[in-house]
Amino acid sequence: MFKMMTIVILLCVLSVTVQAETDSKKEYTITGRIFEKSSPKTPIPLASIFFPELGIGTVTKMDGTFIMNKLDAGTYKIEVTSLGYEPIKMTIVLGDKETVDLKLFMEKSNFRLNEVVVTAQNNRAGTSTSSKISRIAMDHMQATSLADVLALIPGQLVENQTLQNALSLNLRFLTLPSGDQMSAAISMNSFGSAVYKDGAPISNNANLQALSTSFTSGESSVGGSAAPANSIDLRNVSADNIESIEVIRGIPSAEYGDLTSGAVIINTKAGIEPLRINFRTNPNVYLFTASKGLNLGKERGSLHISGDYAYSVKDITQSYIYYQRATARLLYSNSFWNKKLRSNTSLDFTYGDNRRDKNPDEEVQQIKENGTTKGITFNTNGILNTDFGWLKNIRYTLSASYVAKNSHHQQMRSSANASFSMTKTDGTTLSNKPGVDVYDENGNKITNFSDNDASNYTIYLPDSYLTSYSIEGREINVFAKLSANLIKISGPISNRIITGIDFRSDGNRGKGLVFDPNTPPYRNLSALNSTFRARSYKEVPFINQLGVFVQENFNWLIGGKRNLDVSVGLRYDKIFDFNDILAPRINASLEIIPDKFSIKGGFGIAAKTPSLLYLHPETAYFEFVHYNSMAMESIPEAQRLLLTTTYAVDTENPDLKLAKNQKTEIGFRLNLGKLHMDVTAFEEKMKNGYSLTDAFKPMTYKVYEQSGDLPADGVSFPTLKLTNEYPVLLCYNTPKNNITINSKGVELEMQVNRIDAIRTAFSVNGSYIRTETYNNDYTYYFPTPSDPAKRTHVGVYEKGMEKFLKERLLTTFRATHNIPSIGLVATLTAQVTWFDKNWYKIKNDSIPVKYISKYDGKMYDFDVDKVGEENYMSEEDYTNIKRTVNTTHYIKESMPPLLCMNINVTKELGDYMRVSFFANNMFRSHPIYKQKRAQNSYLKRNEDLFFGLELSLLLNR
Repeated sequence: MFKMMTIVILLCVLSVTVQAETDSKKEYTITGRIFEKSSPKTPIPLASIFFPELGIGTVTKMDGTFIMNKLDAGTYKIEVTSLGYEPIKMTIVLGDKETVDLKLFMEKSNFRLNEVVVTAQNNRAGTSTSSKISRIAMDHMQATSLADVLALIPGQLVENQTLQNALSLNLRFLTLPSGDQMSAAISMNSFGSAVYKDGAPISNNANLQALSTSFTSGESSVGGSAAPANSIDLRNVSADNIESIEVIRGIPSAEYGDLTSGAVIINTKAGIEPLRINFRTNPNVYLFTASKGLNLGKERGSLHISGDYAYSVKDITQSYIYYQRATARLLYSNSFWNKKLRSNTSLDFTYGDNRRDKNPDEEVQQIKENGTTKGITFNTNGILNTDFGWLKNIRYTLSASYVAKNSHHQQMRSSANASFSMTKTDGTTLSNKPGVDVYDENGNKITNFSDNDASNYTIYLPDSYLTSYSIEGREINVFAKLSANLIKISGPISNRIITGIDFRSDGNRGKGLVFDPNTPPYRNLSALNSTFRARSYKEVPFINQLGVFVQENFNWLIGGKRNLDVSVGLRYDKIFDFNDILAPRINASLEIIPDKFSIKGGFGIAAKTPSLLYLHPETAYFEFVHYNSMAMESIPEAQRLLLTTTYAVDTENPDLKLAKNQKTEIGFRLNLGKLHMDVTAFEEKMKNGYSLTDAFKPMTYKVYEQSGDLPADGVSFPTLKLTNEYPVLLCYNTPKNNITINSKGVELEMQVNRIDAIRTAFSVNGSYIRTETYNNDYTYYFPTPSDPAKRTHVGVYEKGMEKFLKERLLTTFRATHNIPSIGLVATLTAQVTWFDKNWYKIKNDSIPVKYISKYDGKMYDFDVDKVGEENYMSEEDYTNIKRTVNTTHYIKESMPPLLCMNINVTKELGDYMRVSFFANNMFRSHPIYKQKRAQNSYLKRNEDLFFGLELSLLLNR
């Protein structure tokens, strides 16, 4: 495949060279002027004229005029856009006249248009499989965050809007409404989904807001903000300053790196816009937004200002649990050097606070928790038109962000007696008195500490105490990209080569985990002898990535009728101090019946860099108590002794590899009059996704008791004697490439343009998706008794022992009725889940294939026939590592068809006001499904009845 794609690229480039020798030098020019349709004498300044197949364009001057020169003969597609206006798409042929003059009229984008498109639109042939969502579609659905907008793409369930929980991004992946048995795979799919805003990625690679990931998964965060193992928190991306969104589900362009699942491309508002004020409310959220685009005058460009504030309470009886968001944005746009350089420069401010205040009616646990995000982002991007031979323009993007994240947790803990040592040094043995040694009956020193730990000691925590800790992250993300656009057109063949380089750096300079050692975080009961230590993120290195890419977009108009489009690219990524990868990608389409029927296909490799969570995991700390008399009231307080040893285990995995996803697609596109249909069959295979999983290290646990009487001075520690030594295994998390995700399915996007007789347009989108997720490594089983004498070996079960499969067929029907004369648009949505199934494929889950010995930590083959033999495992040891088989996993859950009806209505009130309303599950349909795996367990299907209202004012029009 690599060789074949290299040959394709070389042939495409060679075609350019051959054409260059035979092409004429005649050049053509397009001039024009753009006006408002409602006011034909009013020009539209700063409108964009763009040639999508060539990647070139210009903007209008203050009088609405523009010029594009030095064009070759041929057929061109042109897109004209301006903030607040409906785009114009047209095709023009150059060849007869040297200069073509255009006079265009743009309609204001509102709900009085003859045809209002409020659904996602599929992409053009020969490019990545994606859906584009316009501003007017977002207004109609009253999106409160980026997460709400994604309901328009195929296969997405319509869910009620909420800002109460962190919202992540999953593409071509099924999750269950009642929780998922493969949460690591969900996190990996989300982690591999990229979000680009104005050409720069919004990164989650430096996120470390989780407590003790050496014993937990990193799939949740302290305070409820974005989890380190997931994508960014979509709640923090306001939907109101977005002009358009493209959701790439298929094989992305070679320009996009550091992703496996797909990407969301956000283009924010830029340009001149009247003052718009929105107020939106629903049972969960209050939202206020305002935006204004200022014309700064001749040759001074424009300044767009926007901001919003959102407040969310899910349950009014728990008003102390809430989320609030505030954003502000300044974007300056201008053209320089006679329109040769067009640039946008922005400054974003973001504030998000996920908070649980203390319940005034609850005095026992005293829980308080919050996750606060404060960020500032600088972004500048632009296009420099050069026109040096094939080189038509150079694009650049530079972005830098600083995000301060503060997570805090407070809770009164009971049954909290435990030891806590102040040291972080592996093998250090301390008592409860700093610098004081303890000896055994033979005069051997038991304590072991260096001069650095001479002032440290261990404490015995009380039975109950108020624990309070914080995680302070200071994420720094830098991104820079430079690309060149080379174009050659000769008759029916056009070549567009994009080549470039990008660099990104992600790091964290926060204080990390901070707490008072006298009231540390509550011990992890599922991780025996585990303990916490403060960790500064300033010690964690940055992740630095360099990417180089080239992409050839080849078009051949065969016989003057049929288009062959081939987009083939190659991307090389180097992650410094880690690894590198070469990723080929190709998308192609061929018209079988011109303008009516075409076939398409694609193949590509996408890779995701491990984040700081996986590249630089935190050290695992364990604490073993050798002797403890702190609770013995018969012993004088000065002579009570607590003796512990701390073990520090490095959890880094030097064998970690880049996670890769192989994507394959095939499909067709059909256009018959008003009917437009796009069908895509896909298959995706990821075999080495990231997760934090079990690892083991042997150690000997020594237990002492008092030898003889207490010293008569009433101050000195007693002498101890060794009573037992127990072999045990330390269990901790380490990053591994053990997640496999196999997805396949079919996506449908179908539209019937507005039928004027009934003033209604129809659309259907949907998908059949089947996902298979599993741990491709061994499965470990071991009981966790607190008594060291009962610690066991670890049973090792075969790789890929248990696979979890999900299958769903979902279609969403939308009928959009509009009456332009009164500015009314109503959309009725019927979402049908035809079937929803999940089941397990289970191999040998009852007999281990290997075991890890508690004596030396090594893995040995297991033979059940040798159990009980001399020098082999005893019957009791075998019983301890033998899993209890969960027979319910053999039961398949299969839910019957489900219908959910929703409605969206938008009405223009004059020229200055708009009101919108929506209702989800408008008929309150809640079928009850009795789950088969869990006895007496029922699942209420469909979302609750949910509705919202928006009032929008347009001033200074």
